[in-house]
Amino acid sequence: MGRYTEAHLMKLSKRKLVKLLEKEGIDASGSQKKSELVRLLILAHKANAPTRASRFNGPNLSPRSKLSLFVVLLLIFTAILLYRVSDTFNENVNFMLKGIFGSNQEEEQAEGDGPVVYEKGGKTYVVYNHPRPQVTVITDKACKRPECDLSSYYDEIKSGITNLALFTEIDYRTRAAEKLIKDLDVNLLPVLVFDSSIEKTDNFEKSSRFLKKIDDKYILSLAPYKAINSPDLSNAQILGNDLTVDETPLTVVQFTSFSCPHCVDAFDVPERLLQIYEGNIRVAIKYYSRGGNDFQAAVAAECAAEQDAFLPMHNLLFQKQTEWLSINESRLSTTFSGYASELGLETSEFSECFNNNQLVKDLVNAHTAEAEAFGIDGLPTFFINNNILQGAYPIDNLTELIDEILKEDGFKIETKEIETDETTEQPA
Repeated sequence: MGRYTEAHLMKLSKRKLVKLLEKEGIDASGSQKKSELVRLLILAHKANAPTRASRFNGPNLSPRSKLSLFVVLLLIFTAILLYRVSDTFNENVNFMLKGIFGSNQEEEQAEGDGPVVYEKGGKTYVVYNHPRPQVTVITDKACKRPECDLSSYYDEIKSGITNLALFTEIDYRTRAAEKLIKDLDVNLLPVLVFDSSIEKTDNFEKSSRFLKKIDDKYILSLAPYKAINSPDLSNAQILGNDLTVDETPLTVVQFTSFSCPHCVDAFDVPERLLQIYEGNIRVAIKYYSRGGNDFQAAVAAECAAEQDAFLPMHNLLFQKQTEWLSINESRLSTTFSGYASELGLETSEFSECFNNNQLVKDLVNAHTAEAEAFGIDGLPTFFINNNILQGAYPIDNLTELIDEILKEDGFKIETKEIETDETTEQPA
């Protein structure tokens, strides 16, 4: 590296580092962290140094060596370009460099320990020697939907906990995020990870009830918009073609409740999505039981599924929701057996399942426990390629959101037009 050693460069001012980067043909800004400027300069010097060394261009270099040199240079310049334009690549590089060289946390922290100026309530405040909590935000940087914009949450934290919080967003796909996700055992995005300096803030005692402590960190979970790991489909009712994950770009999981009034407005959404995205989608239905008659209705649907009649029973239960909800739970067996007969099922087999099949009841309870683990608090809830949407959307609005998610995932698939509805419902 010659004169460009990390120890030497860290002693230089940011202004000097920016000028050195300009000489290397790289635009930089004094607003960037010193550690980032140093890393860019080291990478740039490594990339440009061979081109200045005449011995590499001598006549004794074999064609194979020249080709190898060209490939190496191309990879280096590609790495520099990606470092500058790709957040995910940038974060992974920083993570690896920290592992190799160690972090510069002390210096970075020192840079943030100076006086801080901020506005609040129409007044200007200058704060000296006060803790500045570092907040690592694990999020999906590819998501451009409104619910993925966390700025309003940052404002609430600054007004409710401390104005001095420093937020750093990292994409959940990066190595740094993957390590945190594993260490903290989290599955829902976004996640805010505070360092221990949050304990020294004035409002910590009031805000601590919203935080979960793990080792020396504090976790704040917000309203989730994405799950890192998808719902378990091994015990779900799969509609349409039984496609695997690798065979379809679109997986939709609907958590529903047969007693939910808004779920009635969305009960036919799975079938309509199967028509719109024909051949490119798999749809799964799972239950969020509210107990009582609602639990028994989910059991009835599962028992009908054992005679390959899940969807007909599913639809009938929603169509007759007001009828069976008003019946005493002790009489539901007779009522649901009547529905089974109406659908042409073997009623004795259905009744045996409904009354005595504990495995079916355990399955409904497992669905409900899973829904609670995902933080679901409104129905219906859809998981669109692990992106969480709550509410009974008009089908055209829902498909617009699905198409946006597919675009974020790098997919574009043809759709078929069907009739659309005009009403919008909120989650129950």
